[in-house]
Amino acid sequence: MAPDQHCAALLLAHAAPIFPAKLVPGPPWLVRFQPPPSGGAWVIDLLAVVERWLASAPIPCAKMRRGGRSYLIRGPLDAA
Repeated sequence: MAPDQHCAALLLAHAAPIFPAKLVPGPPWLVRFQPPPSGGAWVIDLLAVVERWLASAPIPCAKMRRGGRSYLIRGPLDAA
């Protein structure tokens, strides 16, 4: 989930080289990811994308949902 269209578009830009993803207009703005067809350690890759996004976005954390569960991912303390 992203708080606004700008942050959602930024997340989509970070994800595009690695994951099939689409923007779902909000509020809240959602970016839906599809695991890559190759399988493997995609969760680690996804967390790396979210961490890079949080370091560049003007927000302190992100909420992620998968399989009926919700996760809160915090960005670095010195982020933008």
